[in-house]
Amino acid sequence: MTVPDVLDRALGVGAGDRLDRLRRARPETRSNVQLSYQSIFEPEFPGALSVAERFAVAVVVARLHGDTPVTAHYERLFAAVEPRAEVIATLHDVSDYGRTTGPFGQYRESRLGAESTEGLRLTIAADDRQVLGDELTALLEYAHLLVFRPRESGPDELQKLVDVGWTAGEIVAVSQLVAFLSFQIRLAVGLAVLRSTWKA
Repeated sequence: MTVPDVLDRALGVGAGDRLDRLRRARPETRSNVQLSYQSIFEPEFPGALSVAERFAVAVVVARLHGDTPVTAHYERLFAAVEPRAEVIATLHDVSDYGRTTGPFGQYRESRLGAESTEGLRLTIAADDRQVLGDELTALLEYAHLLVFRPRESGPDELQKLVDVGWTAGEIVAVSQLVAFLSFQIRLAVGLAVLRSTWKA
């Protein structure tokens, strides 16, 4: 028997229903998605990048993607590890004023320069930065960059994280987190759309 995973719970997948049968047809994919989630959000040794900070980044990334099937999941779990209402509200505010479309960014390669596009760059306001702290603020601005301006995630942007105390390993961890969320969100949205066509 397959144990329901995050996507099953977020989508309300019931044992034996059509979406459940579809996911069971790819058991390794289903298992690997859940194992990736657990390694990122339920690590045995989280290190300096705390579980609360991981869920904070997840909340913002999910909200930047709009109303996704997993947004409420990450908001609920973040609230469980971060009881301060002002921090939760500030994260939502940051998500709202960071929301845009993309991707944007400047190509470093001269032959691709004509394809560069300018767009919103998230700079968290001083009042919000005071609530979140410099370390989390830097992570959220970097996460926004990875979502909307990935071509600009070069040495200068990485140095901003180093300057507030993040190590190379922690930067890699948050980069993996954002990459995983981008995949998980698209998978969840795709499954939800597929189910809606069956009900039509």
